[in-house]
Amino acid sequence: MPNLPPPAKLSVKSTTYRHFRPLGWVRRSLPSLLSSLLLGIILLSSPTAGHAQTCAENSTAVNNRGAALATDCTTLLGLKDTLRGTASLNWDVNTNMDSWTGITVAGTPARVTKLVVQFLVTGSIPAALGSLDALTELNLSFNNLSGSIPTELGSLTSLTKLDLSWNRKLSGSIPTEFGSLTALTSLDLS
Repeated sequence: MPNLPPPAKLSVKSTTYRHFRPLGWVRRSLPSLLSSLLLGIILLSSPTAGHAQTCAENSTAVNNRGAALATDCTTLLGLKDTLRGTASLNWDVNTNMDSWTGITVAGTPARVTKLVVQFLVTGSIPAALGSLDALTELNLSFNNLSGSIPTELGSLTSLTKLDLSWNRKLSGSIPTEFGSLTALTSLDLS
């Protein structure tokens, strides 16, 4: 066998070229893309998505009838999805509140004085209803409400009629704050 020189050592330099890996940025960005997509889906499916409107005094809904009515309007729009259940409520910043389903606007200054939403609501009674402090009538009867009656309803001192009847899943005791409802002449919790 002939005497051969030892094999030459070959040196290969490894180089990564970005232009040969067009999907490399996707692999690095995928977790953040998925997080952003998931957050977007959660926000779009939240109860107030699409209805988080604010009523200005000069909006069609309020029709220049005062800041207090604009506040009532914004409160109700925030509760719209909760109160409508499976039905459709026509509550919108571009619709005059006088024609809103289940709403009565009266008084000087103009305020929401009656809220009657029946056969629509599921879930719990929204505590934010307690901020509608000019209500004289609140009727949420014949719904599928559950849970306890919020203590915040005790701040509705102008309330003369409160009807929560035929909500078989309501539980707990009557809030002691109802002692402040001195104008109340009719209470139906049957």
